[in-house]
Amino acid sequence: MNNVTTVGSLVDALPGLVAEAAAIRHESAERILEASKANAAQVTGALKASHYRVDERGSTYAAATAAALAANPDATMLPEVSAEADTTIVAVAVEYGEAAEYYTGPTNPDAHPYFTPAVEAERPRFAAAVKGAKA
Repeated sequence: MNNVTTVGSLVDALPGLVAEAAAIRHESAERILEASKANAAQVTGALKASHYRVDERGSTYAAATAAALAANPDATMLPEVSAEADTTIVAVAVEYGEAAEYYTGPTNPDAHPYFTPAVEAERPRFAAAVKGAKA
């Protein structure tokens, strides 16, 4: 009988846990988005402006690409990504976002990581929030 009570308590707690997990995910994604924008190199402003988020709350892609194109009308935007259920994606719409982060070459002599440092800075905070979630 004790196992039935325990399972029943877990089932009763699930809606609260799902909501708490979503809140942790949303807050973490917003911090990554803002930190990545702050870290991004400022040349025309299109890279910073093209950061967006997509999840069950919707997408900020349209606003981000409009702002990026206002900053640099010659910038090319990548297609919007889509998120599966219970997933939040932070992305960059300008096509040269990956090159700015990782690659060096004739047109980009120095890589300027902006996204990876934002994710890595958030990692311990996210892990602590998940660990502290009410079980």
